[in-house]
Amino acid sequence: MDHYAAMLMQHLGNDRRFESVLVRPTFHHRMGRMPWLFGPRHGRTLDRYINRYLEYPRAAARRSDVDLFHVVDQTYAHVATRLPAKLTVVTCHDLDFADPPPGTRKAWLVRTTGATALRGLRTAARVICDSDAIRAEILRRGLVEPHRLSVIPLGVEEVFGPDGPPALSPETEALLARAGSGPMILHVGAMVPRKRLDLLLRAFTLLRRDLAGATLVRVGGPLAPAMRALAEQLGIASAIVEMPFLSRAELAATYRRADVFLLCSETEGFALPVLEAMACGLPVVARELPAVREVAGDAIRHVPGADPAAFAAAVAALLRDRNLHGSLRRRGLDRAATFRWGRTAEMTAQVYQEVLGEQRDP
Repeated sequence: MDHYAAMLMQHLGNDRRFESVLVRPTFHHRMGRMPWLFGPRHGRTLDRYINRYLEYPRAAARRSDVDLFHVVDQTYAHVATRLPAKLTVVTCHDLDFADPPPGTRKAWLVRTTGATALRGLRTAARVICDSDAIRAEILRRGLVEPHRLSVIPLGVEEVFGPDGPPALSPETEALLARAGSGPMILHVGAMVPRKRLDLLLRAFTLLRRDLAGATLVRVGGPLAPAMRALAEQLGIASAIVEMPFLSRAELAATYRRADVFLLCSETEGFALPVLEAMACGLPVVARELPAVREVAGDAIRHVPGADPAAFAAAVAALLRDRNLHGSLRRRGLDRAATFRWGRTAEMTAQVYQEVLGEQRDP
């Protein structure tokens, strides 16, 4: 959400038709400062819910100086219920908030809070989807009428290219050095159930039997305890390099250092890391998903289903066949070149104009 907002702000700033203002209400710490009452962890959690569901909508409703509102993430769509409905746009990146994937912690709470976000989606003048796949799912569920839906793909910054400086801090370089000289398999993504880290680990285990010395580099924070235990059980823990969240320049440099990008997700609303990998010239093996197919076309290897052996075989074939590796690299670069944030901002500005025009000409 933060990256999407930052890119829109940067590129909408070039549009003289609008003056864009990024609104981030102050986060108020209350319960977290009373650890004796709720405990430090529960206090911080309560603060997040109080700010998100009470303070943020109030802060947005007080903005009488705004002609049009854009809620840039569906999990904050409840804010739209406190705004002028006919002057509010919401972007929906995925539907996990309404239908949490298997394995989601406290799924009942996600569904409960998601119900409030759904009300915001239903009241907004326009809902922007990252992909046709998300639009189709919204329509299938009957959440929003077709005329209120717009599809605007995300973009990729110029820093993500096949050439560029190493751009790694000494600390990041030291972590990456642990990958050794064998094939480097890269995964980028948060530690959430839909990313199917269990499938990723099992596929990598099979790949290691074929390709001794292969290393899995994972960007997005440390493995969750359950996934760490699985890695230990599979005997691959020492072959995994866990990277923190990286700057955009460092992330681009990491894509350029890897040999294959592997994505095993259960669902994706757009799959931005796939686009970033292609833009850096890194061949991709990914699960066959509508949104991934929409973004990557035939520029990557698509693997149907959730068979770890199929993922391992696809990666091994790609690493052994240099012609295929080079072909996917070229196709990925060509495909990624069509996705730019400037185009995303231009299409978004067009939606703004349409919404404002509907109010001038009811």
